[in-house]
Amino acid sequence: MAESYLTLLNWLDKVRIGIWLNYRLLENYPIQIQPNFYINQRIATKDRMVGVYLFDKSEAVGLNAFGMDSRIFADMPSCFSLRINNILLTNVSADFFCSANCGFPYPRVIQFIRSGPDVGKTSMQSFCISRKRVHPISEFRWIKPSISLFQPIMLPASGPPWQGGFLGDYNLFDGYLYKHKLEGQPSQGVLFRQWADRVEPIYDTKSILEFDKVVGDDSKTMNEIVAQTYDFQLDLYQRYPSVWADGFPPSEFDKAYEAMKVETTAGLADFYRHAS
Repeated sequence: MAESYLTLLNWLDKVRIGIWLNYRLLENYPIQIQPNFYINQRIATKDRMVGVYLFDKSEAVGLNAFGMDSRIFADMPSCFSLRINNILLTNVSADFFCSANCGFPYPRVIQFIRSGPDVGKTSMQSFCISRKRVHPISEFRWIKPSISLFQPIMLPASGPPWQGGFLGDYNLFDGYLYKHKLEGQPSQGVLFRQWADRVEPIYDTKSILEFDKVVGDDSKTMNEIVAQTYDFQLDLYQRYPSVWADGFPPSEFDKAYEAMKVETTAGLADFYRHAS
């Protein structure tokens, strides 16, 4: 049922952030971000997605996580994949990465702050809303999964511009947002299912979600699907520009580290893509 996938998304939020915090402590990555939150404070706080890939039971036995070993993940833990026997779950969570094409409020400008007192934070400007669904939801070309679900999530905000109580929600009542929000969860949108030819909002959390067939050219190896985890990390990281605070220009180390993050993540994608 749809509600089971909402539970799954919450669980993946816990796993992804838990892995990130654990790697940060163990590996001591050379970044300045200082986490000041608990795992349960990061559940259902950003747009998110899950793609479910199924394999023949004889092809895979065990438990593995992919994506958390990249330097981009260390800086921005937005995408990883988790294999549980013959099931591979690809999970994304990032600020407004699917809101625009789900018809939810989104900022036209997103920048990552790389220096100064706000290092590690995101700057968002020029909010707007279309109230229209766009097919496909994600501009990134995902390998076809058995099921692909997206959930836009609004960020709470106060002040005169945001009468609806969330960033980009200008009205006291918005009919589109009211229809497409989860009951009892004012910040969370309903699940949007991505089909090959359309986008379908799932209003009833009790509805049964059947797997789509993946055959022919759409069928890919596990390594190819794992490779796209790193491809998406690169896509998201390079989609939004980095900004350096006045008085805190990038050092030669900063420049080299930025280049290294991209190069090593691309290398991991190539490694899995060409692995036998």
